Amino acid sequence: MDSPSGPSSANRDLQPSIRRSRVVEGSCWTCRKRRVKCDIRKPSCTRCLDAEQPCSYSATPPIKWVGGISSRRRLASVGNPSAFRGLSLPGSVSPSTQPLDRSELRLYFSDVVLPRFVVNESIEWDLDDVLQNESLLEAVTAVSQAHYARYSKVDVYDVTAVRKNARYTAIEAFRRCLQQGLQSDGSVQMLFAVNILFCMLDGMIEPSDEHNASTCHLRGGWAILHNWPNTPTRMLLQDGLQAHLLSIYGTMDLVHALLSGDKPFFQSTIWVMFSGLQTWFGRLPAGDRFLEILTAFADMASLGHLVHANLPLDSVSLVSKCLTRIEAIFDSRGMQNNSEYFGRTNTSSPSPWATFCSIYEICGVIYLQRALRLRPADDEVVQAAARRGVEKVIDPNLPGIMRHCVIFPMLVIGSHCTLAQDRQAILQALSPSSSYLSFGNMQLMADFLRETWAREATNKNWWDFFSSLSEKAFLF
Repeated sequence: MDSPSGPSSANRDLQPSIRRSRVVEGSCWTCRKRRVKCDIRKPSCTRCLDAEQPCSYSATPPIKWVGGISSRRRLASVGNPSAFRGLSLPGSVSPSTQPLDRSELRLYFSDVVLPRFVVNESIEWDLDDVLQNESLLEAVTAVSQAHYARYSKVDVYDVTAVRKNARYTAIEAFRRCLQQGLQSDGSVQMLFAVNILFCMLDGMIEPSDEHNASTCHLRGGWAILHNWPNTPTRMLLQDGLQAHLLSIYGTMDLVHALLSGDKPFFQSTIWVMFSGLQTWFGRLPAGDRFLEILTAFADMASLGHLVHANLPLDSVSLVSKCLTRIEAIFDSRGMQNNSEYFGRTNTSSPSPWATFCSIYEICGVIYLQRALRLRPADDEVVQAAARRGVEKVIDPNLPGIMRHCVIFPMLVIGSHCTLAQDRQAILQALSPSSSYLSFGNMQLMADFLRETWAREATNKNWWDFFSSLSEKAFLF
């Protein structure tokens, strides 16, 4: 498959249909009048700021600019993929003098935070029923507060104190929920969803060195799933937000395993179960290429754990017996012969989805050669893959909304670049994603790449290569 929505959408990927945006009541008055989507930045949205026009969120149409804030109904989504195909992202804006209130933070979560965890579609989120749970509401508040501070670059009020208080309140609500006991399967799912939000908060949006917070939350999720092993199945059956959050947690667990050498919690078969469900990588049909890639990554992570756990013993000979099927998926033998390359298609101009998948394929071959075959970073096959990966990452046909979701491959490909122009190309490709996502893990990644390039540590094994990063943040 070349597209996450089936064969019939391949042409839509190349020539996306442009739908008229629905005007949302939470927009500023200028955007309402123009019938365009508003990104809710305050006190002035980006459209008004660029046009040097008055911007108001007041309850009544303004005669002149006022700094009121409207929290009625829904905020305008900034997650529309077509909005980022040109990819001209704003810089900082004038901060609000006050943090968002709780009702606004709920809307901010659904319309600003969650769209940053979607690869190819805009989703209407209905959180009214979900947020009846106190612990989940506090976690959503903490996540939104942290992201809003980074996204709008607020520096007027005491943003650090506000963010820390929101995080502390969320953790206390989580502990109270544990102390009260879990009375139903639904309460277990809500508790696990809260844990996932903590992973997003401390592992992606605002990475913290405090007691390795990201991996503590990850292992907390393992503990919940060990005690209630049917939780993933129930979340998959519910679809919607539950399946979406599970796909995020599963990916964080997988990426952590690939970088650290830990054993992934989930078996590789879980990725096939996501077909047709709402996930961060879209609603993919059964047999989609990306589901096959994720399955292969999970198998490789399990083999990588075997190699890592037995270093310096020679376990490669055992692992190599399992690689034939995985090599067939990634077609690494073709690359070793320098006769073909990853991501090839039957057309001269592959669809954006094919390009997206090929970037992950290239990342896969680098992992296979480095972690499973223990080849050095300057190995010929690894370097050929890295150079091809750079070409794919900077492909102008790759929509910006998809490029924001190849962070893990960019980390792997970029860290193995030896040419100055390739390194610069990776940093340039990373810059708009850093601006759009506004996640703290992006700065950690950029710093890691620069430090890696400065060290020229080509003889380090895979896990020593990424040890300084794998416990601090989740990147995908």
